[in-house]
Amino acid sequence: MGISYRFALWTVVALLAIPAVAGAQRGGDRQDLAPLDATITLGRSPEPPDCAQPQDDVDIWWDITYSTTPSAVIYTLVDPDSAVIDSTYYPGDTGVTINRQWTVPLNPVIGKYWVRVEFWSMSSGHEATAEVSFYVCDGIGSICAQKVVDANCDGVAQAGEEYQGWWICIDTPWGDTFCDTTDATGVVCWDKLPLGLYTVYENISPPWVSIFPESRDALLDDNNPSWSGAFFNVNYDECFGACCKCDGQCVEVTPAECNQFLGAIFMGLGPHCDQVTCGEPSAVEKTTWGAIKDNYR
Repeated sequence: MGISYRFALWTVVALLAIPAVAGAQRGGDRQDLAPLDATITLGRSPEPPDCAQPQDDVDIWWDITYSTTPSAVIYTLVDPDSAVIDSTYYPGDTGVTINRQWTVPLNPVIGKYWVRVEFWSMSSGHEATAEVSFYVCDGIGSICAQKVVDANCDGVAQAGEEYQGWWICIDTPWGDTFCDTTDATGVVCWDKLPLGLYTVYENISPPWVSIFPESRDALLDDNNPSWSGAFFNVNYDECFGACCKCDGQCVEVTPAECNQFLGAIFMGLGPHCDQVTCGEPSAVEKTTWGAIKDNYR
């Protein structure tokens, strides 16, 4: 699964001894590297996950650097059904730097389109190929996600606990993944998305622990084209730790919660139960259960 961090351009470099089809994929862009040293910088707008609608213009541009004598540049546009819907053969060096447009028709095939550019030289033949994708849709929607952290360890999301710079990701209906970071209000949004089913998620690693689900489905359709949701986490090392109860059992709770257990000992913020030894039931536990038994004699 490829991931895109909203770079405007993709540079495809053809290196010596690399197979003709490398198959690397990043956020819907594919790099097919021929076994020589020409370089193709290929871009398009809009770029996924934004999509183009009927009658929108898709801007396509590329620039090729090379050390051999060009024989041709071949441009091809392929729709989601793998049909070639546009192509141009540029002889010699007439296609090494190009800006062009493709207008989405009134009734397009909906899905992911591919732009392919090939560079051929007089001495070496096929030197380099670059491919990028773009989306075509018949309706747009938006997804906004907010990141909140439990700064005061009370388990309740509150104003002022928004978190900036946290990565949130979406999986699109066409199998690509895109990630971006939250802003000063803890929010990240994607606009101009194709309608369909998305997965919105975050990647959590210690010491963070999820309070709200790490992954959520977002269905964008004509009736509900917008989705918003929150991800609520807590820093385990700042709020939780191992608590040894008087019966010898260990639970991972806050210091305040540990104090609610009679005779319990809080082992400090951070340690997990598998990192401490609680030992045998304490005298408090034995005395407590002894008193309970006496009441029923």
